[in-house]
Parts: sequence; C-alpha cells; structure tokens
Amino acid sequence: MQFHSVPFLLACVFAAAASGAANAGVTIEFSESAPKDRFEIRNDSGCSTGPFELQLDLSGSAGKLIFDTTGNGAGVSVYQPFELVKGQELLRIDRIPSDGDQRIEMAVTDLRPGAIVEFTIDVDDTLPASALGQTRIDGSEIAGGQVFLSANGAPPVNGEFGTDGKALVNFAGCVS
Repeated sequence: MQFHSVPFLLACVFAAAASGAANAGVTIEFSESAPKDRFEIRNDSGCSTGPFELQLDLSGSAGKLIFDTTGNGAGVSVYQPFELVKGQELLRIDRIPSDGDQRIEMAVTDLRPGAIVEFTIDVDDTLPASALGQTRIDGSEIAGGQVFLSANGAPPVNGEFGTDGKALVNFAGCVS
C-alpha cells in the first residue's frame, strides 16, 4: 500500500474539481420477483440530470433475456405487461415492449438527486437449461445486457449489467 502526503491528496482533489463539469450517475437495477420483475432507474449523483434518452438492451445478456408480456407469445408460463409504478411524471415511452422484445426505449425528463423511476414487467430467459428455469432470472443471466444513455446532444454512453443486476452509466449531464 502506498501512502501520499496530505498536500498531494488535496492537489488531486482540487485538480479533479477544476477539471470540468460534474458527472451525473444513473443506476439501473433489475430485481427478480414473482409475479413481476422490477427495473429501477435511480439518480445516484448529487445533481439533476436534465433530460435524457435511455435504452435497455437485453439482447447481449448471458440468458438471452426477453420481455414476456402476453400469455400466448415467446415467454414461458407467467407473463406480466409493462407497468410504470413510480416516476410517471418523469418518463415518456413511445412504444410499450411487445412480447418477445429485448429492448425498451424511454425518455426521462429529469432525475433529481435520489429520484427513482420504477417499472415492472416479466423477464424470461431463453436458454434450454438454466439455473432457476426460464421464468426466474438470476444475476448471471442479465449480465452482459446493455444500457445506452444519451443526453444534451452528446453521443450515447453505455453501461453493462453485472451479475449483481446493476448497470451504472456516468455522463456529463449535471444541470444544477
């Protein structure tokens, strides 16, 4: 372990603070639950994000995950349509995911520090043999899913779901 002097550490802190605008940090967290799985979009930074576009893309997930929204489609057994349960005033979705889709696109008007948008939907894997069966998802199955975020006309930045069911996206989006 290497130790640095207090003046050196203070210089690093001041250099980081002076390097430009603060970044916003948005966490997207997936939670397996019955009968509805849950996605939470949360501002973990100390500033408001301003408007941004968000895409969740599960096509690269280890479990080849899909949204199971009807009883007669690609999913298995239990199904649940998309339902926005928190932050309705902050979100616009032009197209509700169809059964078998792997992507959701949405526009968020602004997330203040600590603000949350939450929606439920059923997620199934499409693997022939999986640890919990196709109707239940564990963290290793969502790993590799992508999140793309675009704000302020900048090129999209992305985050990837880990085995903990979380994806973090940092972007230059602080507006206050």
